[in-house]
Amino acid sequence: MFLTRFRKNIQQEGYPFSVPAVQQMQELSFTAPITVLSGENGSGKSTLLQLMAACCRCVRIGDGKIEDDAGIAAQKAAHCFTPVFMRKPMRSFFFSAESFIRYISWIEKSKAEAKEAIAEIDRTYKSKSAAALARQPHEATLADLEELYAYSLSQSSHGEGFLAFFDSRLNGKGLYFIDEPEGALSYSNQYLLAVMVHNAAKYGSQFVIATHSPILCAIPNADIWEIGENGITEKSYDELENISFLRMFMKRKDTMFDE
Repeated sequence: MFLTRFRKNIQQEGYPFSVPAVQQMQELSFTAPITVLSGENGSGKSTLLQLMAACCRCVRIGDGKIEDDAGIAAQKAAHCFTPVFMRKPMRSFFFSAESFIRYISWIEKSKAEAKEAIAEIDRTYKSKSAAALARQPHEATLADLEELYAYSLSQSSHGEGFLAFFDSRLNGKGLYFIDEPEGALSYSNQYLLAVMVHNAAKYGSQFVIATHSPILCAIPNADIWEIGENGITEKSYDELENISFLRMFMKRKDTMFDE
């Protein structure tokens, strides 16, 4: 465990403090390596996740720019909260589908810039030894980016890209905040991601995941918090509203549309 508590010190007006999940919370305690935030759209689970990530000063997977309103508000409100650590993680990041798309663009842009710099050096340097020396930092950058993943993220589907990213990054003792990764994943790929998270937690990583996915919510030994109008409530898997609805739908799917 790295993050053990998340405490609100100051209540202010406006967003994100107006969100019930934030307004009603005083202190949250983390007791398991995996914490799942479940709830309807607009319930505040992503807002809460953004606040935690901002307060923990996580790297945002993307191009380094915070362009969404929730991310900007979280950065501004971070001074009103205190994360309490048992120990600091070796690495940490905040991941969302939207920021991941920017991350793919950044990787491809960085590769293109490195290739262009190498080509420019080859065109302008007359001394081969001087050109070789000038090429080194750009070749190192290109090699590092090429070795990050088994294949180009930009040439794969979003689902394949997501899994390739997590397969490469969940390889150490880190603290990870993941916001609704299921958007680009089939059920089978959601299961593969859940297995990656489960295995990484066994080897010392901690996760806080905001999700609708019934598969990600089912990761063994995860704490589940349901976010709603009444704030944050710890629930078992079978008590979750979306799981209850899904079970009811699957049982009555042949008549649901007639009703």
